[in-house]
Formats: sequence, structure tokens, C-alpha cells
Amino acid sequence: DLLFTNPTASYIKSAAPLYIQAGEVFGSSDLTLKTYNSGDVVLDAAGGVTLAQAQPWSLATSTTALNIQSGLLNIDTTNTRVGIGTTAPTEILDVVGNASASGYITLGQTGAIRSQYGPLNLAYKSGLGTWATGLTLQDTTGNVGIGTTGPIAKLEIAYPGLSSTALKVSGVGSTY
Repeated sequence: DLLFTNPTASYIKSAAPLYIQAGEVFGSSDLTLKTYNSGDVVLDAAGGVTLAQAQPWSLATSTTALNIQSGLLNIDTTNTRVGIGTTAPTEILDVVGNASASGYITLGQTGAIRSQYGPLNLAYKSGLGTWATGLTLQDTTGNVGIGTTGPIAKLEIAYPGLSSTALKVSGVGSTY
């Protein structure tokens, strides 16, 4: 057994690769690194860290079982949730902030796209680094606007560049 008694710091140094091995090749033994109170296990590896074998990871049951950079990525094993940009995910995958997909996003048969607050807007790229709202679904009325973010009828289509509506379809008593 090794016992280090220096309360400030203790070192094991090697001028060549250093191996710490637990157990024998015919047995299965754990290698445990343990600290007390608020002590951390720090890996200060300028070349990165390599896991030489694919192994399942077991995380403690916690709402922040694995938290990288204060919510950049958070795994909540208590509720089976993953948060990106949040330490308190409310869905299986909760992304706080903008997201981008270079491929398709597919919803299952019972899937839906919904806005958490306010109308649902679908935007299109109108120029280099510029986006414009192409379609709006009002959250309180169900009105759909194409070319307008404030539709006043069930379907309102506004033609860009004109001060008047290009096409408006409404209920009884309205013009078509």
C-alpha cells in the first residue's frame, strides 16, 4: 500500500508512459479514484483523453449526472432527459437556443411541431445570413398567414411588396 501524508500535494512522476493496473488478466477488478468533500478528479491531458475500449457508462442517478460546461450538455438520469444549453431539461431532448440540422428532421406518425409560447413561425432564407418569416400559425386563433405574421382570417396570403393583401379567404360576410 502507498500512503501519502503531505497535506499540500503528493506526486507520482514518470519520464516514460505510466501504467496503473488493477487485478489480473483472468479477473475483473475495479480501479477507483476517490476524493472527499468537494475534491475533484482532474484530468490535465494536453493531448486529450482516449478510451481504448467501447464500454457502457453507468452514471449516478441525478438531474445533473453528467454536466459539461454548466449546461452546454447535461444528462439527467433521474428523468431520462438530455439538455443542451440547460441544466434543467423538461423533455427527453431539450435544446435552449438556436439549433441547426444539415439533414432531414422526421416526425413520427403522431408527432407535431408546436411553439411553446406565441405563434409558430416557419422562416426561409431570404438572403446571405438573412431569414424572413414565410408562414405563421397563430397560437390563439389558428389563423394561418403566408407572407404576414398577423393573419386576421383562417388563411391570409400577403404578396410581398404590395401594400394590400394579394389573396384573403375568410368566412361568411367577407369578400373573396
